[in-house]
Amino acid sequence: MVFSWATLKTELSVLCRHGQFTGKLHQHTTEEWTALYSDLQGEGSVYKVIVSLKEEQLKKVLEAFPCSPNVEDVQMMHPDQTISLGILEEHPDYHFGKQWFFTPPPLVFPLRMEQGWIGIAVGAEPGRNLFTTVSLKAAGTGEYEVHVYYDGYYKEEGKACTVFLTNEYLASPNEVIASYSRLLQELQWAPAPKRSIPDWWKETFLCTWGDQFNITKINQSKPNKETETHHITTYETQANQTKWFKTLQDYGIPVGIISTSDKWQLDRYRPVPDEDRYEDLRAFVDWHHREGRKVIAWWGLWHIDGAPAKWSIRDENGKPLTLDPEHPELRKVMKEDIKQLISPDGFDMDGFFIDFTGRHPNGENCKKYGDKWGMELLYDYVKCIHDNAKSAKSDAMIMTHCCHPYFADVTDVFRLNDFLSKAPNSVQQGEYRYNIAAMTSDWLINMDNWWMYDLEQWRKYQKYAPTKGIPAAWHTQGVFGMGADSYGYEPFTEEDYIEWRDLWMEYRKKAGLS
Repeated sequence: MVFSWATLKTELSVLCRHGQFTGKLHQHTTEEWTALYSDLQGEGSVYKVIVSLKEEQLKKVLEAFPCSPNVEDVQMMHPDQTISLGILEEHPDYHFGKQWFFTPPPLVFPLRMEQGWIGIAVGAEPGRNLFTTVSLKAAGTGEYEVHVYYDGYYKEEGKACTVFLTNEYLASPNEVIASYSRLLQELQWAPAPKRSIPDWWKETFLCTWGDQFNITKINQSKPNKETETHHITTYETQANQTKWFKTLQDYGIPVGIISTSDKWQLDRYRPVPDEDRYEDLRAFVDWHHREGRKVIAWWGLWHIDGAPAKWSIRDENGKPLTLDPEHPELRKVMKEDIKQLISPDGFDMDGFFIDFTGRHPNGENCKKYGDKWGMELLYDYVKCIHDNAKSAKSDAMIMTHCCHPYFADVTDVFRLNDFLSKAPNSVQQGEYRYNIAAMTSDWLINMDNWWMYDLEQWRKYQKYAPTKGIPAAWHTQGVFGMGADSYGYEPFTEEDYIEWRDLWMEYRKKAGLS
């Protein structure tokens, strides 16, 4: 069914901190989408572009669907509430607080009407995705504004961002997301990779961060405990990894991929082991390889822990904010580190678990080496890791939570990321996140299972996850429940381990894994 924009009225506003830009909107219509191209003229630095949309039918919007999970676990919104999507952990315009789970998410806003779903979306040509956040704001009856934040880092004349509008009603918000992803691929604004998928990328996955968390919470829950001495990262060691994994091995639970977790590194900005934690990383990797398992390395982006100040992005007062992935000296070190970690002549690891992509620097007038910002800077960072890993080992696997179609060629496996612990709805959260990710690209999907509300939710999610994607575990011993009524540690039972083994063996059989 066609949705008509016949009476659409549009307006473009350009907010600058330095200089002045003016702009025009050029309209182009295809079968599925209407495109509003923003054409900028002038000089200076653009802080924000605002595209106003006024159309009588927009009065009939009933609710909106946020394409990024949020800390309040809101999955449907009132049409008058602001929806913000982007790559920052926090942004002044984020109505529901931190949104690091999908960074960036697909930048599309599905809106429900009586006849079906329509979509408003944002895109840009490769190289011009310099924005950090995109917001949809109700501006009055039948009127919306699309705010595209450049934070002062867009300085080019010509075509900037484009706002897209669907030309037909679709059956669900997932169909709107899928249509948006196809649109960017057809425009060649997002890649459509022809994937060659090694079987091992589909393997069952283990990261023992949950076991580290359990120890921390158990210790902190004791009377008069000095909680600052029991941070979760304290327990990331080769010995603990080995001990926890062997519990699953003893029960015959088939694990195909092992990941290190936060603080296996000496300095967080580099993928180099801390020998006080991993006394013989190569021996750890060799042991798993001999038994048919792969080993990947956790890497939290943007950290400046241990990095020279000159390799950082700094605020206008010179304070280091995050790592600067464009700095040429840093790039050289990253290339050498990745080769050493992944190459068979080095530690012979098999890829990376990329985390913390939402810790992008925030603010105007930052001092940095290159001219990239927003999505482009993050993409460049991930691509540097991806390309160097593939150069060292062609089947190296890169797992991210960058859910935008632009990242499809630098992400092999997409991870659903941390769940929330405020409500016992793990399966519902998994379904919500899986559907968004599955509509965005054809990447494999790691189903995650961190955090869990309580042991009962863990059990339900254990059964659900293998029916959708790659089953994963963050716990081997039990769950420290975070629900108000279940706060405390609940160990796994003999029956839990047996069912776990059966579920994962059945998954591997269906996935065609030997």
